Amino acid sequence: MERKNDAAGSGGTKDQLPQYWWETPVENMEVEELEFFIERMETMRKKVLLRMEEIRMVEMPSAPAAGAAEASSSAEATKSATKKQGGK
Repeated sequence: MERKNDAAGSGGTKDQLPQYWWETPVENMEVEELEFFIERMETMRKKVLLRMEEIRMVEMPSAPAAGAAEASSSAEATKSATKKQGGK
């Protein structure tokens, strides 16, 4: 999913292409591109939350229920804030 710069191959400079797909400017995207971009961002967010949960489980194996509840609560708070801002 990463897009690396290839200044030599593209004939451009390093500043022309973002290093990662999430750094792509959204100002000139069409609606379909923006919807796809949002889907990819949501997928990445879910993966980050899952990874956080895994790390918490390893760090605190004696309290897995507390870590799961905290991650769920954090995810719901973020989702609620996003809806208030006009997002999905």
